[in-house]
Amino acid sequence: MSIKCVWLEIFTVILKSLVLYVEYKAEVLPEFEAVLGSTANLPCQVPQRPPESGIKCIFWYKDDEVMSVYTVDAREGGQNTLHVPSDKLRSRASFDPSPWPPVLKMVSVKEGDAGVYYCRVDYRWDRTYMYTVVLKVIAEVLPEFEAVLGSTANLPCQVPQRPPESGIKCIFWYKDDEVMSVYTVDAREGGQNTLHVPSDKLRSRASFDPSPWPPVLKMVSVKEGDAGVYYCRVDYRWDRTYMYTVVLKVIVPPQKLVILNEHDEEIIGTAGPYLEGQSVKLTCEAIGGKPSPFLSWWRCQDPLKGGIPVSSHGQVRSDYIFIPRRSDLRTTLTYETSFHSSRLRYSRKRPFNFPSDPLDQGSKRHCRIKVTKQLSPPPRDTG
Repeated sequence: MSIKCVWLEIFTVILKSLVLYVEYKAEVLPEFEAVLGSTANLPCQVPQRPPESGIKCIFWYKDDEVMSVYTVDAREGGQNTLHVPSDKLRSRASFDPSPWPPVLKMVSVKEGDAGVYYCRVDYRWDRTYMYTVVLKVIAEVLPEFEAVLGSTANLPCQVPQRPPESGIKCIFWYKDDEVMSVYTVDAREGGQNTLHVPSDKLRSRASFDPSPWPPVLKMVSVKEGDAGVYYCRVDYRWDRTYMYTVVLKVIVPPQKLVILNEHDEEIIGTAGPYLEGQSVKLTCEAIGGKPSPFLSWWRCQDPLKGGIPVSSHGQVRSDYIFIPRRSDLRTTLTYETSFHSSRLRYSRKRPFNFPSDPLDQGSKRHCRIKVTKQLSPPPRDTG
């Protein structure tokens, strides 16, 4: 065989190896799905080794992160085995080695949990094995609750109702990505010895009422920073742990409501006078507010067709153009703001006051629009 043929054969073998390697690397990884806020179970499907191989350590890695997201240190063995989750998973992850394959469990799954996970198992008397899985997080609409700034919010812990013999041990409320709970109920001692421990942020504003079902976390004097995703975790003595996720939205009313005339001047007291039959333009403007409020015009209890509200630089404006008639005497014209399902009325009344002096019925009358500022307080409890 010529040298040329030998090199050609070697090249062919190398090429086949590369093809096999590329095909192997392109293999579809096993995928697992979890709904946002639910529980994900990721198996570590390494080859099952005999007990004498002796598991030393198990590491879970995510994507390109250098540090493990979960570590099981079994070098001491038995009850001395250490489970060390990362800060991101601190209160949400556990590892169960009893089934086969062993499972990494994550509760209250977040969007950022999606990714590629690598399970590495180090043995005392065997080689190291790796297993790779993909976690996909499916977005689902979480239950939302709204509260007006300064009012009261009621967040339910809607976990499955368990029989009394299950025995509630602890209830934890977490917020967003915070590692420490914002509210803890320690019922390990039971009865009057049950401890309620709010965080410093909620110290004097939060309480937990376990008497209704579902039990409720109540927050008074709600602040803008209270908005976020809350996770309720219930640990039982003789049952599994349950989690429930809710979203709290805090509605911030406008800082100021003003009435403007056709020259964009704020009306204080009385506007006009206007000639009867003359076209009049009023503008209501809401400054601030989160989310942006919707403005509407009303005549007594009847809605009016005002201009389409326009938002710009944190302000919302809506115009109402009308022609005063004699029948408008003592009619109340108001505008209001509303926020989605939470409706807050901030009314300013504008009665039409005609002169008391009787004038010739055939002559035109002048009217003045008296503007009285009346600000209705928001409801105290929108939970």
